[in-house]
Amino acid sequence: RSPSRGLGDVYKRQALGGAPVHGSPFGARATAGPADARACVLRHARWRALAGDEQVWALHAHDRFGNACARGGAAIEILLTRAEEADGPHAPAEARTKVVDRRDGTYALHWRVERAGVWSVRVSLGGVDMPGAAPARVLVEPAAASARGVAVEEGTRLAGATLRAGEWVAFLLVARDAFGNATLRGGDELAAACSGSAEPVLMHDWGDGRYELRFVPTELGAQSIAVALPAAGGDVVGSPFRFLVAPGPAAAATSSASGAALDGAPLCEGIGRFAIVARDALGHRRGVGGDAFAVTVVPRSHSHYGHVHRFDDAGDGTYDVEFTTALSGKYHVAVMLGGVHIMGSPFPVVTSAAAPSHLPRSPLSPRAAHRPGSPPWPMRTPPRARRGGCLLYTSPSPRDGL
Repeated sequence: RSPSRGLGDVYKRQALGGAPVHGSPFGARATAGPADARACVLRHARWRALAGDEQVWALHAHDRFGNACARGGAAIEILLTRAEEADGPHAPAEARTKVVDRRDGTYALHWRVERAGVWSVRVSLGGVDMPGAAPARVLVEPAAASARGVAVEEGTRLAGATLRAGEWVAFLLVARDAFGNATLRGGDELAAACSGSAEPVLMHDWGDGRYELRFVPTELGAQSIAVALPAAGGDVVGSPFRFLVAPGPAAAATSSASGAALDGAPLCEGIGRFAIVARDALGHRRGVGGDAFAVTVVPRSHSHYGHVHRFDDAGDGTYDVEFTTALSGKYHVAVMLGGVHIMGSPFPVVTSAAAPSHLPRSPLSPRAAHRPGSPPWPMRTPPRARRGGCLLYTSPSPRDGL
């Protein structure tokens, strides 16, 4: 027996006693032996890929002497597992493999994964790993962002929320590819539009696959914001996001007061009534009560404060106020919210007569009608007289009246 390591025609001369044996030399043709895992060559192998892209590697089979095989039939296998799950099974939906035998000693190895990360690729022949891939590490990167993969950050509630008019709202979008992998990179072109807002939607790219959007709703009622990724085919997940816009907190600059007591006409008997209407910073009526308005009746050119006898919260953003003055004269009615005068405050008021003394004092009045420790009006000890069983008090000033 004389094995040949080379291919092609082989001639062997046999002799006996120096004389050629009959038929010598003998001719034969040498072909490659069976494929050997240690001699196979892997080509076009790339160690970086994108999720969802099909990779094709070429395998050239050789026998143990390094001769290229010219026929197929070798039991080639390819197996992929995630690096952190190398000891456990992988999900079939995440990795797809196929070996195509071209029947000429070459094989096309097709594989595709949808989950980003580091993958381990094993190529074996008859259960023996090939030296060029035993195993190989491949980095699979996320694919481009997909519209169906971009969604509001987990834990953020936008759809169905109740927002306040005039207040900025911010939320984060997380970009993912079509297979759910976070892209971890910026550069995507988003388009956003908000109904019921006079301001444009502001966007900021954080460069790590997150995008911050800010907008301010200005109109009340049911509104929405639509966000799209035009390059990836349409609206992002959940878009348009629908929400309800309610009035914002009461603002002094837009709240107002009106009524007969504030029209400028002299008050009869020193009694005045008016109503406060609470509005938010954009001028929308509040529609609910509970705002901390403060009303003070301040004297002008004298030192006698008025009394707020009634301050009724109607629960719909309006407040009914009744006040009295102890002396006739000029006053300012100051209406404040959070220490700031409302629109038109303080209001000038003139009274032509003092109010009856039987009216109760409101516990909500921020100031008493007079300074603590002083009488309702300046008096010296007045003369007293009895008429019909009534006790009369007289004032030393004729203009003050009884």
